[in-house]
Amino acid sequence: MLTKPKDTSELDRRIAAAKRQKMAIECREDFLKFVKFTMPDPEDPDDLSLSLFKDAKHHRALAKVLEKVEKGHIPRLIVCMPPRHGKSELISRRFIPWLAGRDPYKNIIFATYNEDFAQDFGADCRSIMETPQFMQIFPRFGFRKGGASKSRIQTASGGMQVFVGRGGSITGRGGDIVVLDDPIKDALEAQSPALREQLWTWFTQVLMTRLMTSTAGIVIVQTRWHEDDLIGRLTDPMNPHFNEQEASKWKIINLPAFAEDNDPLGRKRGEILWEERFDKEFMEAQRRLDPRGFSALYQQRPTAEDGDLFQRENILYYDRKDLPQNLRI
Repeated sequence: MLTKPKDTSELDRRIAAAKRQKMAIECREDFLKFVKFTMPDPEDPDDLSLSLFKDAKHHRALAKVLEKVEKGHIPRLIVCMPPRHGKSELISRRFIPWLAGRDPYKNIIFATYNEDFAQDFGADCRSIMETPQFMQIFPRFGFRKGGASKSRIQTASGGMQVFVGRGGSITGRGGDIVVLDDPIKDALEAQSPALREQLWTWFTQVLMTRLMTSTAGIVIVQTRWHEDDLIGRLTDPMNPHFNEQEASKWKIINLPAFAEDNDPLGRKRGEILWEERFDKEFMEAQRRLDPRGFSALYQQRPTAEDGDLFQRENILYYDRKDLPQNLRI
């Protein structure tokens, strides 16, 4: 039986607690709400309207797509975005704890370019799972005793989250969902044909064979350093490794810094992806410093849309009937 509060401050506390509990329940289904709820503003952690995570349109769109991955509606997903635009925060740090909280029986594999970096993500995920915010959202979640190392988190329900570096052994470990974040460290690694071949062999013969079922999910998020990188081999019809049947299984979300034609978010050509944080002046300065690097890092084009010798604006178009007579085709 409810008792009448003694004063308005007690009533306010009860109302605030009820709102907080309602939000926690909503976080179980709404991934973006989970992200913001588990990143409270340190200045006022009880204010539900405040969060360290400042979401933009591309975050909201990506969060909805990840919810579909969790439900099995999108079993193969490729995400390409510029650096410092929130892709690792959403996919590698927050998505894995949310998956584990929603279904602690799930087995999740996370991989990146080396073991140390993978363990950093493992430590981040474990820290999120230990927060009071996470425990309010998923009160029945618990760790298996001794099962919370940096490279392997085990739940009391029998699920496991494994964090490995590129080429690492995952023998005997299956994955209901696999997350592969930046398997190539930088441009220098990307220039190595031997390393690209090793990555492809490990991806096809090790990582993909760990999928628990034919409907298990896999998310690849990376920067396009080279035409012959993992995404190139999976999706580029000009690549010798391309397989049309395999390519048709992948949903690709490509969000360049400057919008191009047919932008997934409906942006006009040239519109900035996250102008609230990285305005046009900043992006133009980055492009001037290193046009080729900008094309890969920010536009997800390993080869620039405009070449070094042949610029788009200098190319003229003619009807075939108007071509010079002595032109060789």
